Amino acid sequence: ITHLARTLADARGAQHALARQLITVQEDERRVLARELHDEMGQTLTALNVTATHLARHANMLTRDAVAECATDLRREIRTCGEQLRAMLKTLRPHGLHAAGLAQTLRELVLGWRARHTDIDFELDLPMQLPDVGELLSLTVYRVVQEAVTNVVRHSGASLCVVRLAVRTGGLVLEVRDDGRGLPEEGATWHG
Repeated sequence: ITHLARTLADARGAQHALARQLITVQEDERRVLARELHDEMGQTLTALNVTATHLARHANMLTRDAVAECATDLRREIRTCGEQLRAMLKTLRPHGLHAAGLAQTLRELVLGWRARHTDIDFELDLPMQLPDVGELLSLTVYRVVQEAVTNVVRHSGASLCVVRLAVRTGGLVLEVRDDGRGLPEEGATWHG
């Protein structure tokens, strides 16, 4: 009975630690989203407002060419706003994961990083056929790759990052490797 009580207490402690960790992750995501909304969308919306205000104040004095130029500016800013919104939504929930599948969604993720960081060579190694692993596991694999690649970009100083997903008996094996500097000695262990 004592052993069972200890096991139960350990399990409850682990459950509480996981709950705290989940809250921390959610708050981190909210903080990043709030910063992106403020920094990126805020600037774009301000530019839209400035152009619209200019049009409203000077409508009767503007030439056709000036109005056309303002309209072009508005369209460009609206397009930028849409691109920023799509990028943020993709961060929150990868579009097409359920429809296109895990392989295609991982390809799009890696292509996105290739487009943003030309100083890191990103490689993606996927099997010809992935089994249907369900939405929850697909989302989990996607999030792990997303976080790992983000850490490579932010912290590793790498010139190469390889994302490899393989099918093994009983499931999938995911590997994200880079040629960066790695963890410092004091940070080499994880306590979860």
